[in-house]
Amino acid sequence: MDSIKTLDSDLRHMVDQLVSEGIDAELVEEEVRKGSAAHKLVELARDAGADLILLSSHGKGSLAGVFLGSIALDLLKIAACPVLVVPWMHPDV
Repeated sequence: MDSIKTLDSDLRHMVDQLVSEGIDAELVEEEVRKGSAAHKLVELARDAGADLILLSSHGKGSLAGVFLGSIALDLLKIAACPVLVVPWMHPDV
């Protein structure tokens, strides 16, 4: 649970920084859905009316997903809106 609290805090801090720089950003609250992660993310983006999906990737999984990660790779294939995949880095790095 501590890692989830840390991630939540980090995300809120990043959104605050973006907003302070004049970028229209908001933090979407967490939600649990059962099923394929990529398909559920597409469903969530559609339900929220999102015009961009921002996803961090750790690059674990199949050989094809070494650089992106398997969920990110699947999401890039099926999403109806643009997907921005960024490498996950701990804020202390």
